[in-house]
Amino acid sequence: MANNISTTNDEFVFFRFITSPKYKKFVKKHFAKYVNPELFINLHIRKAVERLQHLYIERDILLSFKELVRDTTLSEETKNFLKKKERIRKQLALQDETLEIPKSKKELESLFNYLKFISVYKKLVDISNEISEKLRNITPSSLDEETIKNLQLEILEKINSTPTLSGDGKLYSLTKESAKDEIRGLRNKLKNRWFIPTGFKGFDNINIGIPRDSLFLIGAKTGCGKSSMVLQLAMNMKTQGASVCIVPLEMSVDQILLRMASNRLRITVNDLVANYDFYEKRIIKALTPFILDEKNSSRFDIYIPEPEETIEDILNCLKPNNYDIIFIDLINLVAPIRSENESQALNKAGRFAKVFATSNETVVCLVAQLDEEKHKIRYSRALTEHASNSWFWFENVDDIMSNGGIVKVIQRKARNQSPAPFWLKVELKYYRFEDYDFKNDENGDYVSTRKKAGSKKRYKDFDPNKFDEMPEPSLEEIPTDDEE
Repeated sequence: MANNISTTNDEFVFFRFITSPKYKKFVKKHFAKYVNPELFINLHIRKAVERLQHLYIERDILLSFKELVRDTTLSEETKNFLKKKERIRKQLALQDETLEIPKSKKELESLFNYLKFISVYKKLVDISNEISEKLRNITPSSLDEETIKNLQLEILEKINSTPTLSGDGKLYSLTKESAKDEIRGLRNKLKNRWFIPTGFKGFDNINIGIPRDSLFLIGAKTGCGKSSMVLQLAMNMKTQGASVCIVPLEMSVDQILLRMASNRLRITVNDLVANYDFYEKRIIKALTPFILDEKNSSRFDIYIPEPEETIEDILNCLKPNNYDIIFIDLINLVAPIRSENESQALNKAGRFAKVFATSNETVVCLVAQLDEEKHKIRYSRALTEHASNSWFWFENVDDIMSNGGIVKVIQRKARNQSPAPFWLKVELKYYRFEDYDFKNDENGDYVSTRKKAGSKKRYKDFDPNKFDEMPEPSLEEIPTDDEE
């Protein structure tokens, strides 16, 4: 058991290194990594390190060993322990070289890693003992689903709170060689499709696509095409070679497949279902580009989570498949991470998704509900802050129907990219989004590039930068599918 592990000698040798005047400059440079009280199990050594840490942070003073054993704030018991350990260490170091203060960075790192692993191991064993004690007080007859679930959540929470003590951050110095290496690495990333094209020219022509290691946020009001946008992006990205996974919280696999067929065939789901025998072959053909092919490494998957799964459970479960992008529709319906309230739970979910995306070099796309009045994500402001990219459109269903399905996508976040808005046409009955571009003709009027060449129809006095002021066009002015 970890309680019986004797690491006091190793801890003390490391403690003597960080309190040695000879290595004072080195310790100051790497203070945050090496001077960490959580690294030490022995109570007296930990107290001394806490004092060392406090004085350095508060007063920029780094005490030596001799100064620490004279420090009046430390107890006499602790100071006597430190002095006794130092006398013994000096005597035995002549025969045992492991008691000598590390003289090289290699020796220091070896000792540091050992103490780090022992410290984490000790914490895990303590958790195990604590849980075992609780289980002894639970009788099999008293077990129920809620008791087991609460116990699982408690174990996960304790494990997640275990300090990793990684301390492995790296200082990057810009030199000629390091710059060359980084640029070469960037080139390789770009060759390996670091940016995932969305299939929408209004965005891709400026921003290339959504970069990997991103948290991507999509928000719109109820019934205004959030799930349709997810479906359209997933299909667009798959056809361009990306591996995608949709995690639907409101739809079954059958519903998603029917919507995909409706999108591709431009036939309503009701019509497909009512005349299924007639359309079956066409449906299968429409879905063929998204079927897993041994010759093509990309894939289109759907993951249906259990009701109690949190975003941590979902993403960790999907991690082995190395998806390029994972869509979670909607984040509001995912089982909350244990928190005081829903707002805090959403913020935790956003933070976890961002960290997951960064560490796994993937894109996690969260779909969220916008408030009908305030145009903000319900219950969470910080969720937007965690995002690298966010696409919002504020039109309600009546707006979309009255202006022929044109929506203005606002980018509230576009980290390292252009935040310029762009326009899409949505056909809600077919769960379909597509480009809707405008260009300025010789008279200064904006004309849809989706209209046939030579068309004279145009929106008078329209400025794309003032989309909300656009006069509502009649349905006859919107180009039909046959006019494309």
